[in-house]
Amino acid sequence: MKTKTVLFALMLFASVIPSAAGVGYNGSQLGRPAVADFTLTDQTGDDFSFHNLTGDAIVVSFIFTRCVDVCPVITQKLKSVQDGLDSSLKINFISISVDPNYDTPEKLTAYMATHNVEWPHLTGDITVIEPVWDLFIIQTEQLAKPVEEDNNNHEGMADMNMTSDMDDMNMTPDMGVIIVNGSGVANEYQVQPTGHHLLQAAAYEGNWELNLSTDNFVNGVNGVNAPSDSSWFWETYTWDDNSSKWANITNNLNDIDVFNNSVLAFAPNSTADSEIPAPVNDEASVTLVYPNGSNESVALPNMNGWHMTVSALDSAGVNFNISDSSFGHFLVSVEDEPSANSSWWWQLHTWDMGNNTWMDSEFGMDSLTESDYLAWAPNSTNHSDIPVPSFASVDLDKCNGKGWVMGSEENAHCMCDSGYTWAEDNMLTCVEIQPTMPQYTVGHSTMTYILDDDFKPFVAWSGSDWNVEEMVADIHMVATGSTLADVAIDSEDSWMPGFTFGVIASALGLAIIAARRE
Repeated sequence: MKTKTVLFALMLFASVIPSAAGVGYNGSQLGRPAVADFTLTDQTGDDFSFHNLTGDAIVVSFIFTRCVDVCPVITQKLKSVQDGLDSSLKINFISISVDPNYDTPEKLTAYMATHNVEWPHLTGDITVIEPVWDLFIIQTEQLAKPVEEDNNNHEGMADMNMTSDMDDMNMTPDMGVIIVNGSGVANEYQVQPTGHHLLQAAAYEGNWELNLSTDNFVNGVNGVNAPSDSSWFWETYTWDDNSSKWANITNNLNDIDVFNNSVLAFAPNSTADSEIPAPVNDEASVTLVYPNGSNESVALPNMNGWHMTVSALDSAGVNFNISDSSFGHFLVSVEDEPSANSSWWWQLHTWDMGNNTWMDSEFGMDSLTESDYLAWAPNSTNHSDIPVPSFASVDLDKCNGKGWVMGSEENAHCMCDSGYTWAEDNMLTCVEIQPTMPQYTVGHSTMTYILDDDFKPFVAWSGSDWNVEEMVADIHMVATGSTLADVAIDSEDSWMPGFTFGVIASALGLAIIAARRE
């Protein structure tokens, strides 16, 4: 068995060919013979024969209806592709299930209605559909285990990874602050913390004295100022999680996005990177290294109401005044509007996600660390007079509190929590998985193909992070045959597809699966 698997892999390597020059596809160019005919079952329960398709080109994708991440994105993008095609061309679209045990024609019909698409969606008995996956070199595997964080597993998912920095300081990129002034006029500002804000927060916690230039570079810290002869100067460093090293940057502090760079260091330019202590954990922090080699650090594990308010108003260019006292920070004025003769004061409010309403904060801004949305308003303001935060509105009344929304507009859909999935007719609602629902997910390679009218695959697109306009351009090229003269391999005698190096990994994975099946 091992010998057969290795031999199959070697044959796949031998089939790899260089990309044909001069074709200029946006996707990965292929050179292989026509896909053999096959018959599957469509969403109406009727037989669907592949070679009965007529037209200028064919687009083939692979999905399953319980998929709640890349499959909906691919389907919605293909819908946009279909809308962007030249109406004079006849382009066939088909989607093939990789979960035929669950995806009955009825399930496929519901999926199509949810996404408002009409092209054929195919399923079939596993013994019939497996050879079709092999024709397109699609890897599939049932993962018979509970899904804990992600509801599905796919190849090509790197485009959906989120950096660990988002967990630092309890931050998300959708934090917001609303200001309601004394006249009842409300304005909303997004929280956008910069390197300047992070350094300010660290200086407050560490009782540091800062000397910053007018263009927000560090000139000195705690009385240690760069000399006027420029024999040395303060440099800024960010921590690179991938290499576990400090990286020197020349950015103005205002240009540093703390959502992606929450660990900073400042040291004389003569300091070796190895002399800057590595961060001890994943918390946001700022480290100082002095010319004599001594150092100190301040960790900022939580973003509080003070950080959020300063970041939101400062980034928006709003004039405000926040004062400090032995009891912490308090808001004095916004756009030169102070509390009027103490007849009212700025009241801090927090957004209650569970009840979709504002409530008075039980804490001052320094102690408030568990809210993504804040509002400041005169203490006489009714909660109903404070607008719903737009940054939170995408999650309101959606996913039933059992997930979060990914994407926007027509691409918006719930990423449901473990144990939940979409309602059949609404991908913005999460419902509990019933005992009859399969307790497995499906791992599969997310490859979309463009074939010509002779059923030959010419272009492949991996994953879901591709450009609709570029896909449209590739389909037009294949459909019109305008630049296909140089495409390699036209041999009907060769059963083995020749891929570019960009998709060889999928082929090698098939060797393993083929061995498992045997």
